[in-house]
Amino acid sequence: MNLTKIDYRKWESKKAVYDFLMNQQKKINKVCFNNALTEIDVQVHPMTGRVDLFNNLFCGGKYLPAGKGLKPQIILFPCALLNKDVAKRGLAHGMIHHWEHSFNDNPNGWNYPEELNEIVYQRFKGKRTSREALWRERHSSRFLAKAYQVARKLNISLENFLFG
Repeated sequence: MNLTKIDYRKWESKKAVYDFLMNQQKKINKVCFNNALTEIDVQVHPMTGRVDLFNNLFCGGKYLPAGKGLKPQIILFPCALLNKDVAKRGLAHGMIHHWEHSFNDNPNGWNYPEELNEIVYQRFKGKRTSREALWRERHSSRFLAKAYQVARKLNISLENFLFG
């Protein structure tokens, strides 16, 4: 399976992918963010040789905050489109980053369950590593607390939501 190219046949068409993502964006915004998020420009891009923190082919996507007349963007890569559940998780993940950039309510007062630290610790092979530090740098305690809430509202295990 080539995870660097988009296979629209799984989805019937390119339009079907974008329709699904826009529909899910509205549903997730309503259920998880009380319709507080502004619309995000969701794009699907092929990827070229990016790797993740584990030196695996980078799957998922990235979030780009708004800037100079541009709407915020969530860019999803092909392996975030393996199926609808994976696409929904990737989109929701990006929406949390958007929420974090859009709202500055109580930035230091967000708590998450201790179980999350164990999930992250196990994901990084039970060692406090520079890869874990980098991951945590990109995912604040505020992000993690919101991820916990979003995962619960979407009925997704926290481990699957964060590292699916």
